[in-house]
Amino acid sequence: MLKSIEEELEDCRKRFEGVGVGALVWCCHHSIELEMLTELPEARIAYIMREKSVDERARRLHEFAPLRGELHAQVIKARAEWYKADAEWDKALAEREKARAEWDKDAAELNKAAAEWNKALAKREKARAEWRNARAELNKARAELNKFLAEWDKADAELNKAAAELNKATAEWNKTYAEWNKALAEHAEEISELHWAEVPDTAWNGASIFSEED
Repeated sequence: MLKSIEEELEDCRKRFEGVGVGALVWCCHHSIELEMLTELPEARIAYIMREKSVDERARRLHEFAPLRGELHAQVIKARAEWYKADAEWDKALAEREKARAEWDKDAAELNKAAAEWNKALAKREKARAEWRNARAELNKARAELNKFLAEWDKADAELNKAAAELNKATAEWNKTYAEWNKALAEHAEEISELHWAEVPDTAWNGASIFSEED
C-alpha cells in the first residue's frame, strides 16, 4: 500500500543507505525498470521532491529502490561490459576535448603568425627602399608561420586520432548497451519476478510506473 510522501521519503532513504553511484536500481526514472545510478541516491531523491508534481512523489519514492537480489550471469556480464565501455567513452571524449583545446590554441597562434606575415608583406610593398629590412621581417614571419603550421598539423592529427578513439569507444558503448538490453529482454520474466519480490505493490506495467490516464 502506498504511504504518505513523508513516510515513503523516509523508507526510500533507508533503502539507499550505503548504496552508491553505479549500483543497479529499480525505477530511477518512471519509464525505465532497471538501470545504473549515475549520481548519488540522495541527489535523485532531492530532485523528485523538488521537481516532480506532488501527486507523483509518493509513487516515485516508493518505486525507487536498490536491487538486492542476484541477476542472471548474462545480465551481470552485460552490465559490466557496458559500464567499462561507458568509462572508455568518457576517457576518449576527454582526450578529444584536450586535443581540441590544443588545436584551438595552435589555430590562434597560426592566425597571429599569419597576421604578422601580412603585416611584414605590407611593409615591403610600402617601403621599397627598405626592401632588405622588410624582406628579413618577412622571412622571420614566414619561419614563425611554418613553425605554427607544423604545430597546427600536429594538433590536427591528435584531434583526428582522439576523434577516431571516440568513435571506437562509441561503437563499443552501443554494442554493450545493446547486449545489456538484450540480456534484460531475455530475462524479463525473471527480472519482473525479482522486481515484484523486492518492491511489493509496484505499479510497474512493463513500460512505466504510471498509467496513460496518469
